[in-house]
Amino acid sequence: MIASRSSRLASTRSGRIVVLAAVVAACASGLAACRAKPKNFDNENDVLRRRVMELERENARILAERNELQAAVNELTRTLEAATGEASADVIASVPRCAGIKLDMLSGLVDKDGVQGAEAADVYIRPFDGRQRFVQVAGTLTVEILHLPDLNRSGGDRASESDRPDPSTVDAGDANVTRLGIVTLGPRELREAYRSSPLGTHYTVRVELSPKNEILTGGIAGAGLVLARAQFTDAVTGLTHHASKYLE
Repeated sequence: MIASRSSRLASTRSGRIVVLAAVVAACASGLAACRAKPKNFDNENDVLRRRVMELERENARILAERNELQAAVNELTRTLEAATGEASADVIASVPRCAGIKLDMLSGLVDKDGVQGAEAADVYIRPFDGRQRFVQVAGTLTVEILHLPDLNRSGGDRASESDRPDPSTVDAGDANVTRLGIVTLGPRELREAYRSSPLGTHYTVRVELSPKNEILTGGIAGAGLVLARAQFTDAVTGLTHHASKYLE
């Protein structure tokens, strides 16, 4: 009986040793796995650097917007002071304002698909101040593209510029006039249309000619004339300016 009890105790101790050995082996395996996969600090640093750069760009954008708002507040303050006689009228008079608009010579029809005929028109608009210098503006801009018959055309040649109808007299509602497209930009959209390049500074407006008009499939302007007309209403002064140009 004593021998049997001793045998059971030995068996129990042996089982405990096996369990402990298994636990130790599992821990050792886990430690080995941890050592095999060290923490990748380089990747985390790259992520942090990118995040810092993004935050710096965002901060620069917010700072620029804040400065612009501050400039607007200062301008209104000075205008108010001028109205009460506390600021120099010369300062207000020297602020550039839009005196008119013109359509740049680069304006023209656009063939987007390579098939004969135009699907759009790119119109480049240049606002100018009293000294004929470019000036940025805020307001509403409408651009329309019209097609009208070339009544002075003879012998297959296009009429000279001096023989073309005065754009101001062209009525979009006339039976012989076809409106090919029209676009209106509000103040925010107009600001986004601002462009500056080695070719000049202007506002670019693309007018889609949709649906594609059969008038333009017989050549760059078919058998007639294509007229671009622009109307700008200045949100600052309340004045309205017009400009037009025949597109080639």
